Amino acid sequence: LSQLTIGIGADVTVANRYVMHTADAAAAASDDPAQPLKIPALYAELRQLGDSLRGARGLSKSQDLDMPLAIQGDKTMRFDLLSRFMQTARLAGFRRIALQVQRVSAASTPATE
Repeated sequence: LSQLTIGIGADVTVANRYVMHTADAAAAASDDPAQPLKIPALYAELRQLGDSLRGARGLSKSQDLDMPLAIQGDKTMRFDLLSRFMQTARLAGFRRIALQVQRVSAASTPATE
C-alpha cells in the first residue's frame, strides 16, 4: 500500500470501503469541542487503519504516518466539507495529504444500446 485514498461522491469510502454517506458526513457533529471540524465516523475508520499501518511499520500509535493520503472528490464537493475531511485526516495522524479531482466527461457516460 503506497497511498491511501478517501473517495468522496454520494458516499465516503476509505481504501474503496464504504464508511458513510457524504450527506451524513456533512451533518455529523464533532465529538471533540477542541476540534469542531472532526467527523467522528471517518476519524474512527482512519485511526483504525492508521494504527494497523503503524503496527506493520513498527511505529508507535502516537507517531504520524508518512504515507500519502489522497482526498478524491468531484468538482461539486463543498469547500467546507473538504476542510473537515482534511482536518479529520490530520487528527488521525496523516500529514501528507493530496487533493485529487475526478473529472467526469460526456465521453465517460455509459452508452445505451
